[in-house]
Amino acid sequence: MNGPSREFVIFAVKELFKRIKDGTVHFAPNGVPQTVQQIEAVRFDDVGEPIYETIGPLVLALARGVVGHDLERQAEERRRTSPVHEHLGEPVTVNDDVLQECIAKKSFSPLAFELYKETVTVLAVCSHAYAGPSPEECVIPRNQAICAGLLVRIAKFMTAVASLVSQDADRADVVLAINRSITESATNLRFLVLKNEDRFFDQFVLFSLAPERELYDVIQRNIVERRGEVLPIEQRMLKSIEKACRISGVIITDVQAKVGDWGGGLRNRLIALGEGDQYAAQQRIQSHAVHGTWVDLVQHHLAEVEGGFQPDPTWSNVDSRLMLPICILVLAAAHAYVDSFFPPLPELEPLFDRIGDLERRILLLDRAHEAWFNDRKPEEA
Repeated sequence: MNGPSREFVIFAVKELFKRIKDGTVHFAPNGVPQTVQQIEAVRFDDVGEPIYETIGPLVLALARGVVGHDLERQAEERRRTSPVHEHLGEPVTVNDDVLQECIAKKSFSPLAFELYKETVTVLAVCSHAYAGPSPEECVIPRNQAICAGLLVRIAKFMTAVASLVSQDADRADVVLAINRSITESATNLRFLVLKNEDRFFDQFVLFSLAPERELYDVIQRNIVERRGEVLPIEQRMLKSIEKACRISGVIITDVQAKVGDWGGGLRNRLIALGEGDQYAAQQRIQSHAVHGTWVDLVQHHLAEVEGGFQPDPTWSNVDSRLMLPICILVLAAAHAYVDSFFPPLPELEPLFDRIGDLERRILLLDRAHEAWFNDRKPEEA
């Protein structure tokens, strides 16, 4: 018997017989003799479960029709009453009239900022999603916790960006560095979900603890040189290292202080996602802002003058280009997280719908801004 699973067939037929017994489902006299014959041929085991092998195709068709309708009605009610609705809030409007207003005002950043905030809200909902009777009883295993933690980290960093922009839009020099952290976390989350193998989660944990092992070795060497004397600050550091290892389920001496980057390195993680060409733009270019390279200095912190340079204390502006692409990246990560760690629940469908619709609105604004940017008059450049 192909099609529905064995478990669903047994469930549906059992529900069908309940409805026949209570009179919800009945048959007209001499109306469906073959169906009646197959119904009478169904046998049940000692615990009242229909025996799969005795279920004929006409019984299955009837059971699917009866039960399927009820299940769809129940699913629609669960979608309608999903708690997701109250947490997501109203979507930001992006339509032709709104875009024309942005073009007329030559200003796209305020609308991008609103979409950015909506994205943070969606991330917060995704990271705190749970399947169970109550949040207090929700405990997630390590692998899922890593991915949920990455989502929380992304949401926090984006909240910091939103705070900077809301106070003063001219903070791009710092936002660039924060964006580098956000994009790496989003890439890592998507890679872990894509691979879904314990070995990569293990690598992520052990790689993260390598600095702790190096510090541990330095502390132990200093203690030996002092003939066993342990300084109070060292006690605190060792306690912190011990806690990190305990939570991770490892012993610090089993961690390597020098270890290659997990998952083959960030470039390889992007290649695995089919986005190897994005490594330069998403990671290396943004790393200028993280490390304070020469390129970062001349672009943001020095002014070229005749004969050399001068310090430049002014700030660069945060516009749509620093917000919208980040939103698309993190929404892909959020979608991957929920899709991977949760069953296809009707309550989650409004969340997936919002993610898809939000991506659509972001792309509409991004394309409109890019088109306007390319068509600017020389005095507007």
